[in-house]
Parts: sequence; structure tokens; C-alpha cells
Amino acid sequence: MVGLRRTIEILAYLLMLEKFDSIQASVPEARANLDSLRTVFWLGRNYFSYLLEPTLAERDPVEEKRLDRLLDRMLYRLEDGEYAEFTRLRGELEEGIVQAFGIALNITSP
Repeated sequence: MVGLRRTIEILAYLLMLEKFDSIQASVPEARANLDSLRTVFWLGRNYFSYLLEPTLAERDPVEEKRLDRLLDRMLYRLEDGEYAEFTRLRGELEEGIVQAFGIALNITSP
């Protein structure tokens, strides 16, 4: 059961990153409107909310609240068009999740 939970945590993290990558790829060329960006953001956030947050709330409720609020701030920056700040906050979120879940991805480019 532990192996399955671990796999789900890593997969949720990667899928969340994929959604946020999609947002960042859309922003510079203005290929997506704000409603589309919000929708993609919420898809990414849901990976955290449904698959990571419950476990984190048990392990470290303070960190769970911090990361949840960080996601709120990311959405606000996205809505305000402050894409550089969105990116900075995303990095902070990633660091928090990596530390909280002990995720070490050794991904190399082909």
C-alpha cells in the first residue's frame, strides 16, 4: 500500500507540474485567454487538493495550509497578469512539495 501511495503522490506532482507548464507556455504568446488559463490552473490545483493535500494535512497541517495559500496567491497573480510572480510562487510551491513528500526526480533530457 505504501508503494502505491508513493506512486500516486509522484504522479499527482508530475501532472500538476504539467498543467502549470501548459500555463507558462501559453502566457508569453498570449495563446490562451484568462478563462482558459484559470481552467488549466484549477486542473493542476486539483491534483494537489485531492491527491496530496489530505496526506500532507495529516503529516504537517501547517505546511499544508501554507502550500494551499501559496496556490491561492498563484491564482491571484495569474489573474492579475503578473506572470513572473506566478512563476516565482510556482518554484516555492514545488520546493515545498518536494520537501514535504521527499520527492527526488532525476529526470534527464534526451
